[in-house]
Amino acid sequence: MTVSNLPPLPTSHAPGQRAVCAKCRHIRTRAKIDLFDAQDLQSPGALKAQTQWDQDMKQRAQLELQRLQARQLFEYEPHNYAWCAKYTRIDLIDSERQRSLQEIDEQAEALEAQLADLRSFVHTPKEERGTNSAASDAAQGEPLQINTEVASLESEIHMLAENRARLVALFEIAIQAQAGDAAAIEQLMSGDGVNMNPVTGEIGPLFHLCALHNENGDCEDYEPKRSKQ
Repeated sequence: MTVSNLPPLPTSHAPGQRAVCAKCRHIRTRAKIDLFDAQDLQSPGALKAQTQWDQDMKQRAQLELQRLQARQLFEYEPHNYAWCAKYTRIDLIDSERQRSLQEIDEQAEALEAQLADLRSFVHTPKEERGTNSAASDAAQGEPLQINTEVASLESEIHMLAENRARLVALFEIAIQAQAGDAAAIEQLMSGDGVNMNPVTGEIGPLFHLCALHNENGDCEDYEPKRSKQ
């Protein structure tokens, strides 16, 4: 099972739209680490440690470039390249599990607010209706149009609820596997995109670099980031 088999969220990707990873909702990058601030670096010990760190990171950057050129997946979160949450098994990353559920909850909350606004508008006497309501355009139509809009919103909310339940079930398997449950490990390892450290037994995802999935700006899974309301 790859991450593309996970329940999809609604997409706003327009056909023919240029795919730019930096503008995609699936792009992820490792958080940068600053070992010391300027004041700390006044210390010889801190300066030595920082110099060693810089050398290590330079060497790592060269190794990661070689892996990219060889079109290899990463067993760890890359330090120097963005990775794609659409192709990477996010069910094996705790922060991504939380992020996915939060996104669904926020979408459902927004749709429920639209639905409540529309229902309230419909039941408000015409002479008391304002013109600034988000539901005003739909409510100005015929009853059939209004009912269609209500049914559409209800359907989207229901779909999000189903997707959330399926995600929670997938996440539970991953959590159990990472806790050492043998049955869950067997189920998880039967899929794709999973890496197990043979020494520690730690289970994690294989990270897919954005650069490998969108070489020509035509990634089919590109989804623009949603603007903050």
